[in-house]
Amino acid sequence: MKFSLKSPLNLLLVAVCLSVACAVVLIYHSHIILRCNDCQAVQKKTFPAGNHVDNDTPPEQAVAVKADASNSLILNRDYDGSHKHEINPGCRGKKRLKDYRAVDTGRVYHHPSIVHYIKLSRYGGGAPHINFREYTSVLSVHKFLRPEKIMFHTYSNSLAGKYWDLINSWTDVSIEVNKIPKVEKIGGKFVPYIQHEADYVKLKSVYNYGGIVLDFDVIIVNGTRLKRQQSLSECVLSEEGDYINCGFYSCIKKSPYIAKWLESYDTDYRPDLWLHNGSFRPMDFLLDKKSDVCYNVHLDDTICINPNWGKQREWLQKGAVNWRTKTAAHYFVKDSIANDGEGLLKENHSLADLLRYVHNA
Repeated sequence: MKFSLKSPLNLLLVAVCLSVACAVVLIYHSHIILRCNDCQAVQKKTFPAGNHVDNDTPPEQAVAVKADASNSLILNRDYDGSHKHEINPGCRGKKRLKDYRAVDTGRVYHHPSIVHYIKLSRYGGGAPHINFREYTSVLSVHKFLRPEKIMFHTYSNSLAGKYWDLINSWTDVSIEVNKIPKVEKIGGKFVPYIQHEADYVKLKSVYNYGGIVLDFDVIIVNGTRLKRQQSLSECVLSEEGDYINCGFYSCIKKSPYIAKWLESYDTDYRPDLWLHNGSFRPMDFLLDKKSDVCYNVHLDDTICINPNWGKQREWLQKGAVNWRTKTAAHYFVKDSIANDGEGLLKENHSLADLLRYVHNA
């Protein structure tokens, strides 16, 4: 028996089947929409600072990620969100780079006499060694700042090498190694770069203790000027064009600005963007013309420019860098130097001049 659409009965049967099929599709589609809405509700749920859940996290995994995110909190003391910003409606719409230059307002800020270095290693291998250039940075701090304490934050119990032994022999400054737990997640997201780990540790260290943090390729040049800037500002930051260079900064303990910067990691960490959290976001906080929050910070435009990172090779040319006019000098070129030892002092370029300045002072 052949099936024919010419039969009224058969046409009715086909119509019923199509109707049933359409109803099933509509019911299933509605169920999917309801489930997606439920997912969005979970994804947009606000968790406490430090427990941010990635928007791509399935709702059934949200609780687990929330718990794991606690691993990103380092040191014994963490910021608690109780910081207070200075509210000043008069600053709205007037935020420009030139507005952030230290001026004497009669208020004196106290930056603790502590300097922080971060020395991390992902692959073990025993205590990290301090090399000659790193030692020169620490020596510039010792000679030109005379801090009460220099702290080395690391995943190891100690540091090593002959230059570390020299640092450890100093009797007029407290040398402290602070072993910290490994930073595996920030804001619930895995951290792909050890540089991002270090940037996060810098912020935690300065927030908890106050003082200066600097990379090992930064040399203090004018400690007197830096101390003056510290007394006039909540933070001294290193400006590099249209963003902040996190290779050097100094802040008061529990700084509201540093708290805001940390908050951006907990709520908006972007592991796929190299400079998003460490450089661009902290500048956004200063230039947001829609915000009534003002930060009394000083932007030092001598440390990381003339030359900036893109022109770092100028450091390896004779007389190319006028480093004597700088507060501190971030020379960047650590991966481009063939001679990494004391032989650098015998070479003939701007970086060698800078290093000799420290050792001969």
